[in-house]
Amino acid sequence: MPKRFPAKISGALCFAVLSALWLPTAAPAADGSQVDTRDLPFSFGQPVPLTYGEQQKLMFLVPGLDPATIPEMLNSRLRAILYGDRSDTDKRGRIKWLLDL
Repeated sequence: MPKRFPAKISGALCFAVLSALWLPTAAPAADGSQVDTRDLPFSFGQPVPLTYGEQQKLMFLVPGLDPATIPEMLNSRLRAILYGDRSDTDKRGRIKWLLDL
């Protein structure tokens, strides 16, 4: 009689394999640089609104930016930029690129 895996293990294994195949870390980007997966956060469900402090940090990095005009679907990507270990200049450039400013 063949062994069967429980459904939870099979589902988790399938998810892990598909995730490993999907992640772009194995292939270089078009310009030859390696893709930084920290800029590709996963988010599930409803977007979490930016906190007051995160809004203030965005306004500090990009003067004249109105946080109310930012689409909610970008909150997780902005949050990843804000809490990243890069310089303020680099964060400013990434935020402007993300928001097309």
